[in-house]
Amino acid sequence: MDQLLQIILQSSKKVQFYKYMDRMEEELDDIVFGLDELAILNTRKKVPQLEDFIKFGYDLLQVYSLACDSIIAKRTHQEV
Repeated sequence: MDQLLQIILQSSKKVQFYKYMDRMEEELDDIVFGLDELAILNTRKKVPQLEDFIKFGYDLLQVYSLACDSIIAKRTHQEV
């Protein structure tokens, strides 16, 4: 994801930008799916370490999501 973020930030062509933003969205979706599955599996046992890991994963995803939103907003503003 860090590599995709770097490519997105450096992309000068609109097509390339949106292509890599789509890939970033797919990566984020895959991680959300994995974290959701872990949360479901952990509903019975309530393993504290796993709960902490899941929470950290969601927090990290929130940071990436906010970064992507900010990048898209700036890019859209530049194109207008």
